[in-house]
Amino acid sequence: EKELEKNKKEVETPEWDILESEKNELVPSVWAFIYSQEGNIIKKVEAKNESGFNRVNWDLTSESKNIITEDNFENSVSGNLIAPDEYFAQMFKQIEGKYIAISNKVKFDVIPLKKGALEGSSYDIVVSHWNKVSKLRSEIYYLSKQIKDLKNKSSITLKAYQRAELVDEKVNMEILSLRKKILELELNVNGSSIRSKVGEQNDFLRMRDYIWAASSYSTYGPTKQHKESLQNAYTLYNKFNKEYNSLKQQIEPIHNSLNKINAPEIK
Repeated sequence: EKELEKNKKEVETPEWDILESEKNELVPSVWAFIYSQEGNIIKKVEAKNESGFNRVNWDLTSESKNIITEDNFENSVSGNLIAPDEYFAQMFKQIEGKYIAISNKVKFDVIPLKKGALEGSSYDIVVSHWNKVSKLRSEIYYLSKQIKDLKNKSSITLKAYQRAELVDEKVNMEILSLRKKILELELNVNGSSIRSKVGEQNDFLRMRDYIWAASSYSTYGPTKQHKESLQNAYTLYNKFNKEYNSLKQQIEPIHNSLNKINAPEIK
């Protein structure tokens, strides 16, 4: 277009469908894929898509396995550090969303920088513990989100009852009772939001407290206390997840009851 304008020639206006296609087009990019010995992709590292010589660095972390939701899918999160081992790297270009190899695989070794003074656990045990902690932390995050969504749904349900054409005190009490149980569950899972605002501690240890205590990013490996904290977090998670599923099942019959008193439809 600049060349046409320079030569004082007419610049044609593209068709609307071409403009729409360009707007929705994925930006071309270059990637380095890191593979394990088994051929599994450990990490995709985006490189510079520029002319000339460019470098790409890998921080020795794996791809994040956190649960992806509409609230966090745009977050840039890495996984845990990998264990010293033999790995492979290969370059790809991404055109219109498709990955196309532009190099052969290159083998390289990741080795520990130094050996600690104390005898620790094997790298497999260390990384396995890191992965267990990360996985449970992700599940706790998702449970918290589900409880929040259920609380919002109970508020919508209460609003629907308030706008119903008929009155049913039993249905009203069921909604209020369910809402109270959801709020109690949210408090047990997340702690007091009021206390948090003023920096006050809760009267009980939360799952996140146990997860924090279980987090060991030392290469010596998890201690007995780390393992016990992780087990405590698992126990609470299973308990609260069971309570959540029970409360979730109670809301559908209430919605059916709302239909009988001509309440607005809930989506």
